[in-house]
Amino acid sequence: MGQGQVLAAALKHADLSVADWLVDQAGCAIPDPQSAAPGASLSEAAAASGSVRKLCLLQARGLAALPPTLDRALPVMEAAAASGQLEVVQFLHRLGGDRLLGRQVMRSAVFSGSLEVAAYLVGAGCPMDEHLWSRAARAGEVAMVRWLLEEAHLPVNDMLLCEFLQMWPEMNAEDNRQLLEAMQLLAPLERDTETDQDVLRLAASRHNVSLVRYLHADLGWELGQGLLFSAAYGGSEAMLEWLVERGCAAGPAAGHDHCYLTAGARGDLGTLTCLRRLGVPWGAGLLREAVGGMVEPLPLPVVQWLWGQGARVNRQALEQAVVGYQGTRSDVELQVVEWLRGQLALQESQQA
Repeated sequence: MGQGQVLAAALKHADLSVADWLVDQAGCAIPDPQSAAPGASLSEAAAASGSVRKLCLLQARGLAALPPTLDRALPVMEAAAASGQLEVVQFLHRLGGDRLLGRQVMRSAVFSGSLEVAAYLVGAGCPMDEHLWSRAARAGEVAMVRWLLEEAHLPVNDMLLCEFLQMWPEMNAEDNRQLLEAMQLLAPLERDTETDQDVLRLAASRHNVSLVRYLHADLGWELGQGLLFSAAYGGSEAMLEWLVERGCAAGPAAGHDHCYLTAGARGDLGTLTCLRRLGVPWGAGLLREAVGGMVEPLPLPVVQWLWGQGARVNRQALEQAVVGYQGTRSDVELQVVEWLRGQLALQESQQA
């Protein structure tokens, strides 16, 4: 690690006295700012620490707290906004003026979760865009979500809700109170039946029972049949149980084959057992689909489990699936086909 990197690390992570000592006592040289990479400047490190005093230290050593060119100055301002320290943001804004008020600076502020930095930037004229919702989600800050909605008046729609859910930390928790509170603010605002289902399917695939319950029971969002597949894909037994209790397993048996196939492709016997326990039916063509090449191949233990639970395929259907297969079968698929042929041969010999 070079001296410049050592000093940058000290400016970003250590006390001011450590950086001061490195320059005064250890003879650590301050590199030429023109030769440093844009993302590795000392001023960026100092700004990221959230300390005006560290930026002033650089000035006292003859290095500008803010690089003169915009391409190098913007990362410094972004680092300051990400630190969440209003004093640093104001200091740099005074030095560099409104040219520093870019969209990425605003996104960094929202991601930091600092309401005062975000409010200052908006008041100074910093532009906002829809990507701020994903930044707020990544921060997991309900207060920031509320501020964007009620103070900044940033629009939201169902497509943005999907992105919001995908970015929220620990969305897989079945009872994520912070996420539920955020969605209680956002979900009632826009209604589009088609994209509502995208939001519900995403929540179901991420195990979030409390959120799906809220969207259905409190807002009246319809529980489409695709939700059962999403829950099976996510492997959430609690989600499957909740959906089946509300009739989501109703309908043609063949419509639920993919619930078994998607769980089976992962070797998820727990979800398969849950589906069977809940009485989710499968169609007569389940095993034929499993070897037909149109879905992910099932491991042999899964096929054996399905056979043990009563799933069957006749020889004609099996051989048609084998002949109609496009491509080269994997060893796993070949093993499954041979095992099924063996089971059919055993059945035929017993019937003879």
